[in-house]
Amino acid sequence: MGFAGMLVVTAGGATPPRAIRARRHGVLIPVGVRMDLALARRITIHHPGQVFQARLSDPIFAANRLALPAGTEVTGRITAIHGEVWWQRAQSALGGDFSPQPAVAVTFTALRLPDGREAAIRTTISPAGPPLRLVASPNGPPQRPSLWQRATGFVSSRIHGLWHFLGQQRNWSVVKEEALQSLPYHPNVLPAGTSYEARLQTAIRVSDPGPAPLPEAAGTPHLPAGLIIHARLRRGLSSATAKWGAPVVAVVDRPVVSKAGRLLVPEGSRLVGYVTHAQAARRLDRNGSLRFTFSQLKFPGGARRAVRARLQAAAAGRHLRMGREGGVQATAPAAAPALALAVLLNSTVKGDSDNAWTLNAGSGTHLAVWGTAMAALFSSARPVALALGYVGSAKTVYAHFVARGHDVIFPAGTRLRIRLEPPAPHRPRLPLPTTTTRRAAAVPARGAR
Repeated sequence: MGFAGMLVVTAGGATPPRAIRARRHGVLIPVGVRMDLALARRITIHHPGQVFQARLSDPIFAANRLALPAGTEVTGRITAIHGEVWWQRAQSALGGDFSPQPAVAVTFTALRLPDGREAAIRTTISPAGPPLRLVASPNGPPQRPSLWQRATGFVSSRIHGLWHFLGQQRNWSVVKEEALQSLPYHPNVLPAGTSYEARLQTAIRVSDPGPAPLPEAAGTPHLPAGLIIHARLRRGLSSATAKWGAPVVAVVDRPVVSKAGRLLVPEGSRLVGYVTHAQAARRLDRNGSLRFTFSQLKFPGGARRAVRARLQAAAAGRHLRMGREGGVQATAPAAAPALALAVLLNSTVKGDSDNAWTLNAGSGTHLAVWGTAMAALFSSARPVALALGYVGSAKTVYAHFVARGHDVIFPAGTRLRIRLEPPAPHRPRLPLPTTTTRRAAAVPARGAR
């Protein structure tokens, strides 16, 4: 009896033959799959052929199974370094930067699989992009802030930005890096978090992928409200060109699994929606805004389901702000335009070179650190610092008070986090009056005048 019990326990805990075969053969990541990568650490640009390390920013799924988790190490190589054209160099020199950042093209040659092996890969050549962050909408029901709330929110955001800047200065490595990069001639670097988009040109077989989610039993699965779907935009969107009612399509890149392990939304499904608001950027630093919603979910098998979904978060490299209803608005880059304007007016009224260091510090020029130090220590350097300060202050004031604002731009393939909303409340429609009812209403009752 004890031996029979051991057999029963062993049989109950054994892995099904289908799972054993799946793990033995693994899963194949096909050609053309997009890889989002980010630099693991800061690197100094030296020459083409330089090798560096990056990591996957997002996991990669294949056949609804986790093939490569986020954080997988990938080896890259610099293929080309392209300098700026002459007019861009002249513009950088006006701000005190005589070694502007070149354009760097890279490719990726190997990655470390989850089982520890290193696989050789071949990808498309990708340019460097800014570090991406996930901009999310605040929680809670949508509310329209009052004028007082908007004013206090603006002040609190400026104070928070100031404390964040001061907190960074306590880190000696940050101060040293800022001082080094503000020299007229400085080494060019790629900061940690620099993003890359590469597509595989060779298929990869992962021998030990994650467990496959179980399929739904039958019929259209129930999608509860609050379900989060990770998808990517199929085509780019911009507040400058988008029109009301323009179609928006997002492709699901991660399978959505229920708590019981059932597959709710398979990889490759499509969310179809439309633009509900688009405002292009205008002069006087008025930024653009964009809002879109999703109303239909198309499964790979052809089935469709009406949904009500909104954008909850999006990966962006620019300064964006997302509202509670999913609307996205561009914000100005972190700067101090009011400080630059005040310092410029103060120096213009006084008209002496003693304020050169103040003007140079408040203008946001490239030589903000060294120009301030030279103007404060050496009187002969004050005219140069004064000229650079005037140029920097004029550029800052123009960019924040006169120039056209920033548009909301979502390139094709932008990562989106979409939240399903509860269905809209049903409002019964009143029946239209028939011809007999309209005639009876038109004829007055007998005896009425």
